[in-house]
Amino acid sequence: MYLAHTLFHLSMTRTGAVFGRDRTTVRHACQLIEDQRDRPLLDEPLLMLEAALARWAADFARVLTEDEP
Repeated sequence: MYLAHTLFHLSMTRTGAVFGRDRTTVRHACQLIEDQRDRPLLDEPLLMLEAALARWAADFARVLTEDEP
């Protein structure tokens, strides 16, 4: 939920809908992650996931635009 909200700029309401949760649950989950980002054991893998998802999103967007007439 944290990555969907921050990386893809989804609102907390939309993120909650995607995951079948309430926006307040998303807010709580995001706050938990933000509070722990100073821990290398959490932050380093999270940075790798963010980079991989950002590359995937860019590649996906490029493929979508290539298919347009």
